[in-house]
Amino acid sequence: QRAEQTSLLDSQRRAPATFTGDPRTPVQATPQQPPAAATVPATSPPMQQPMQPPKPPPTWQPQRPVQLVRAPGPAGVPTGVGVHFEKGGENMPYRLFDFNPGKAAANAKAQNMLFENEWLHAVNGQPVYALTSPQVRDLILGEPNSMVVLTVSPPSA
Repeated sequence: QRAEQTSLLDSQRRAPATFTGDPRTPVQATPQQPPAAATVPATSPPMQQPMQPPKPPPTWQPQRPVQLVRAPGPAGVPTGVGVHFEKGGENMPYRLFDFNPGKAAANAKAQNMLFENEWLHAVNGQPVYALTSPQVRDLILGEPNSMVVLTVSPPSA
């Protein structure tokens, strides 16, 4: 009887009892073993690289503001400045091209204030790098005859 008690005490010392389900039913816990070292077979596919955060846009110098007056039109109907643009790439500015004749952008081009292929960085101070084309368009459009500021840099920058 004494040997039975000793073996019972020894087993209780080795692994404390844990309870699951009915608290009156003890269950022996299994001792934790360290995880086995992972081995990678030579034929396994290459591991994917972790996702990198997006790179900040490069420093585009020199940038300059160009103030333009939006086209005339009926009150409450947004108008623009007559410039077309396209995305230069992810986290990049937009490239300006094709100025509509008779509009503010074409007039600015004629006065050597705006040039085709220049980079558009901001509209009224809001950066456009992460914006979609419709979002940039909505920033440029506004109340007729109101001012809009395009921040641009030369195409070589």
